[in-house]
Amino acid sequence: MDLTPLSPGFAAEATGIDLTRPLTARQVAAIEAGLDRFAVLIFHDQHFSDDTQLAFSRSPKQDYGASNQDRLRPVRHRLVRTHPVTGRKSLSLSAHIATVVSWPVPEARAFIRDLTEHATQRRFVHAHVWQPWNLVIWDNRTTMHRARCDDDLREVRDMRRSTIRGDAMTAPQQEAA
Repeated sequence: MDLTPLSPGFAAEATGIDLTRPLTARQVAAIEAGLDRFAVLIFHDQHFSDDTQLAFSRSPKQDYGASNQDRLRPVRHRLVRTHPVTGRKSLSLSAHIATVVSWPVPEARAFIRDLTEHATQRRFVHAHVWQPWNLVIWDNRTTMHRARCDDDLREVRDMRRSTIRGDAMTAPQQEAA
């Protein structure tokens, strides 16, 4: 697998690998190393079917219906995370952050807004231009992702998502009330 950086230290195009076929241990290690280095990998011409996609993330569809509401409860996360392999620090930001523990809500939300504005400066953003059969993999431990408002909404996009569970919580959790 060859990697072509798309920006300094963030996002790379990956070539020379067909993800629709069973991967060798060496290929898996190369993908993991690429994600550790760049956090976002873009693969072109990956002609996945439903079956080959399932064989790729190796987990059945999850049901987030009424019986799984416990999985959707608020969860504490560290605001600053340290990547377990590289040791790099990153901000854990998202649109659904409610507050910072032990901070007054107005100050916490202003702080989160300021951090988000800083983290989404052009120099820290990769704006992907989608093409048919693209596959983009990102490391949620070190990136934020969001659909852009300027995407051409007249085009039909068949988007499928696969998620791999992390290995540990990032912060101690409060007991359920």
